[in-house]
Amino acid sequence: STSPRRGALISGTETAYSRYRLLLIAGTKPGDRWYRERLLLTFMGIGIAWGTMLLTSLMFLPRIGVLDAKAFADVPVGTLVFLTCALSIGSVGEATGMSQWIADTALPASLPSDILSTVIFISAISLAIHTLIGSVLATAVVIFPILISFGDVAGLGVSDAGAVLIAYQMIASQFFLSMHQAPIASGMELAGYGEKTVMKLGAPMTCLALVQQVLVTGWLFLADVL
Repeated sequence: STSPRRGALISGTETAYSRYRLLLIAGTKPGDRWYRERLLLTFMGIGIAWGTMLLTSLMFLPRIGVLDAKAFADVPVGTLVFLTCALSIGSVGEATGMSQWIADTALPASLPSDILSTVIFISAISLAIHTLIGSVLATAVVIFPILISFGDVAGLGVSDAGAVLIAYQMIASQFFLSMHQAPIASGMELAGYGEKTVMKLGAPMTCLALVQQVLVTGWLFLADVL
């Protein structure tokens, strides 16, 4: 079974990866997308591998860290391999043209100009892919490049950063199973609840996530944030 230390490591690592990836994509101008893989902060040119190493190292620091040296024995190598592969999907998709091909063949040629259609479209795609893949991180690195490629061709009515934000709101809030959210998976060991409890909460939480999409994104659009 997953120990509390291992659960903390998985949850912390996936959360850090997800937030870092969102920063990389949302914080980059459309014309400078090549730079987002090299961006840690707006004023630091550190690659994603170095940024990840820094975030993980901070988790092991004395006093401020959440893990100690003994936690190395519980490091899930399989999870590390999975995260490495997941982070590669977006780069491989862009380098090979896969993201553009999916956007051209699997998505509609155009969308209605109203913001509600855009929110529903992005939310539906995000929900479907997240349900199939499971991981927030893996879903993000798959769907973000596709949405950006689609927006360049057909137009989404929002900026690249807006499309990423709408998608991230969906995949970060929605779940049906524990595998869909790392904090829930790690909490199962500590709190003692099971998969049935997660499933009972998953459906209503997904409905609330959809309502959140309309309200929050609509407000951001009216406030001219998107």
